[in-house]
Amino acid sequence: MSPRFLDLLQLLKVGRPADTEVAFGPAGTRSWADFETRVAALLPAIAAAGPGRWLLYSEDSYASAVGLMALAHAGTSAVLAPNGAAGTLRRLRGDLAGAIVDPGVGEEELAGMPRLHALEPAPAPSGAQDWELLDPAAPFAEFYTSGTSGPGKSVPKALRHLDEEVRYLETRFGDELGESTRIFATVSHQHVYGLLFRTLWPLAAGRPFCTHAYLQPGELLPRMRRSGDCALMATPTHLRRIKVHVDLPGLAGTCRAVFSSGGPLDEATALAIDSALGSAPHEIFGSTETGGVAWRQAGRGKPRAWTPFAPVHIEREEEDGRLIVTSPFVSVGEETGRAGGARFTMGDRMRPLEGGGFELLGRADRDVKIGEKRVSLPEMEARLRGHGLVAEAALVALEQAGEMRLAAVVVPTEAGRTAIGAAGRRTVGRILGEHLAADWDRVLLPRAWRYVDELPRDHQGKITAPALASLFDTEEQREAEEKRPREPILEAEERGPDHLVRRLRVPADLAHLEGHFEGLPIVPGVVQLGWALSAARELTGRAPRLRAVEALKFAEVLQPDQRFELRVEIAPGGDRVRFRLSDGDRLFASGRCLLSTDASLNPCLLIPIYDHKDEIRGVVEALAAHELPCLVIDDGSDDATQEVLAAIAHDFPWVEVHRRKQNGGRGAALKTGYRLAAHRRFSHVIQLDADGQHDAADVPRFLEAWRRDPEALVLGTPIFDESVPKSRLYGRQISRVLVWFFTLSGEIRDPLCGFRGLPVDAVLRVIDESETGDHMEFDPELLVRLFWNGARVVTIPTKVVYNPHGLSHFDVVWDDLRLAGVYTRFFGSMVPRVPRLLSRHLRGRP
Repeated sequence: MSPRFLDLLQLLKVGRPADTEVAFGPAGTRSWADFETRVAALLPAIAAAGPGRWLLYSEDSYASAVGLMALAHAGTSAVLAPNGAAGTLRRLRGDLAGAIVDPGVGEEELAGMPRLHALEPAPAPSGAQDWELLDPAAPFAEFYTSGTSGPGKSVPKALRHLDEEVRYLETRFGDELGESTRIFATVSHQHVYGLLFRTLWPLAAGRPFCTHAYLQPGELLPRMRRSGDCALMATPTHLRRIKVHVDLPGLAGTCRAVFSSGGPLDEATALAIDSALGSAPHEIFGSTETGGVAWRQAGRGKPRAWTPFAPVHIEREEEDGRLIVTSPFVSVGEETGRAGGARFTMGDRMRPLEGGGFELLGRADRDVKIGEKRVSLPEMEARLRGHGLVAEAALVALEQAGEMRLAAVVVPTEAGRTAIGAAGRRTVGRILGEHLAADWDRVLLPRAWRYVDELPRDHQGKITAPALASLFDTEEQREAEEKRPREPILEAEERGPDHLVRRLRVPADLAHLEGHFEGLPIVPGVVQLGWALSAARELTGRAPRLRAVEALKFAEVLQPDQRFELRVEIAPGGDRVRFRLSDGDRLFASGRCLLSTDASLNPCLLIPIYDHKDEIRGVVEALAAHELPCLVIDDGSDDATQEVLAAIAHDFPWVEVHRRKQNGGRGAALKTGYRLAAHRRFSHVIQLDADGQHDAADVPRFLEAWRRDPEALVLGTPIFDESVPKSRLYGRQISRVLVWFFTLSGEIRDPLCGFRGLPVDAVLRVIDESETGDHMEFDPELLVRLFWNGARVVTIPTKVVYNPHGLSHFDVVWDDLRLAGVYTRFFGSMVPRVPRLLSRHLRGRP
């Protein structure tokens, strides 16, 4: 615990040195003297308004802290608005005595009551303030829940609930943070997690906190790196964006801790941050009513179970397995009359584990009845997320014609977007429905599907049922929305070899105008950028792949019916685009786009591994020169291999290790790898083995082949030295002959070679549509099915070296039987394909 730690109830009475840094941000540094003066300056105005609760809302966490402490010392409590929307302010104004808000907030909605601003110029202090100890039992703050399974509700907190939790957080995590660590956050301090971690805990511990929430990784991460020792308080949504940003590895050694709350953090994100920073995020589980309940840090080799906070006692309700929490942080529930605090039954189901931890099993209040059958929405959502076309999914129960039916909201993977574009939304919905039909009765399957870029989340990062339901309008409304224009109206155009100038007009009913600023329809900046890239695509004849944006400016708003000129210029080499949206001297937007010259190529390396601890580091070191991201799929390796992989992920930031808990076989590991590659939006995979057999120097030859033909299967053809066992050569020859027969072609020269380059989308189509094997038979089976689907083949001769002392997982009995089984099945599957294969062979093309 930091020696500077002060309980909240005595924070101002004890105080700190005047020049102590309290907060920092765009407006500069805020000192303790400034903090104390501003709190004191608010007290007379609060007292003059008389008794009553006060609304508190500010985008600035320092202003919020000033207002909160002023209200506490004035003997009243703060109503923390979840947002500053007009409707929210109208609903909350009720019997309020006044409001402390940002300038311009609530001028109409809060009219008729005192409206104070915490950061107005504070008067010079008239002398030392005589501060009193705060009453720990006094009402302190009133929160509003997100309404995950119903309408939101008020949750009051006394000072003691928050003060005791802050003290425990410092006891549990304070040593990890250190004394002077600077706190950054992407979460709102208007909610309990944000208020505790972003404002109250730093304030009590004497750690400076950032007044502004930088939500874009490109703004946040460089500031964290420049700040020195720092910590981040975030949500899973923001961490998923941060994990792929190029600046994240630069925080290794600087970012002392990352905290996440507001929903489950997926394992891939936890591992990516662990690999980049050397420490996985601390996940915090709790609710507004209970405060913090438990934590976990699910990095490499660490369990996914939750560990209760020391002051928290947990039980399992017998009837439906809900989690019962008894804690001093609980503010709503059954008072026990003991020091342990109040007792509250949560909506989350749990299973206790040995050692005092527990596992969450989804929310009990998300079990619904459809056609007299009960279904767990979290369970079905998890099954959907396991499909290669789905990155995220959420289900909601809707009433249709007097009956309850399920509807699904899906964030597609890159493969999913491709499938939607090629086959249509309805077809993809049928594919996903069939995927679910293996486990659920058809009456339970979703009847409606929506495909979105992100799941709708509120200010707490929660996905609420009303937000999901709002996506499902009537068919007529949806069809009308789809007909609304999304592009500007072209009035004139001038083209040159390196530039394109268009005279355009914004349609009055442009689909992108709504949902941004009520009463002020404007064209979002990202849409304007998209129009510029669309023009660049027409100018260059290919889809540009955006690498970065420089000198981006949005000088004036672009509104409906506005005429403007779009000018796009391509730099020599095609790697830069300058754009400008203007009307004479009036500038709307401008900037430079940096493009990847390989627009269709975003490759990665893929290595499946099972217990090859002695060879894998050498393989990774040999690949380092090629500067490609690498996915290593650990197929349930032993502890020694896991330790080696953990060290590799730490030493090589471009390597991401994904662990399968149980060994499932080479094919199962590769399928996991290809799905992960799709989720990471890689277009192509170069696959090689972990045992050091393959020549890493040949990787550029795969890339060069794809530049000529991005859809090709680029297959290594082994050149063996004398180290290869004769039995392996004979076995490979049998497989070659059989594959030549099944394809009526000699293009696949070695179907067992693990050094190969494959387009990710093509592989996902095969593994989604076919029951492919999970062991050694997967390699030849995949190639044959890709060939049957019309894929072109490019071969690359490559040296293969067998280590006579190396570890081989080829089982001469079982794997030979599995290969025989695949080849036997191919006889029946091949017959209807013979005419097309013969035609392809005779014409020499698909």
